[in-house]
Amino acid sequence: MYVKRSYGAMAQPFFHNLQDDQRPYVPKGVHPIETGRYLIATNEIERMYQTISKWIQNRSPGGIIHGRPRIGKTRAINYLLVVPVVSCRPTNKHIMT
Repeated sequence: MYVKRSYGAMAQPFFHNLQDDQRPYVPKGVHPIETGRYLIATNEIERMYQTISKWIQNRSPGGIIHGRPRIGKTRAINYLLVVPVVSCRPTNKHIMT
């Protein structure tokens, strides 16, 4: 949420009036944004998740993820490695007696 102040066209975050003792101390060089150690879900990552989930549920023997260079394939895979995997347990309707 942003609040317009008398700073012209520049908008300030709503927490701009917090005191320094109220904000957490993060040493320089260790914030995830600075180090690049963060993962953010995007619509494309969600699409990849749905596709890979279908591969797993259908017991596909393999799959290929392709795309232009530098568009986030590796980051997407790293994200998918840390999110919970869909349950692949068979239901009773799949069990033959």
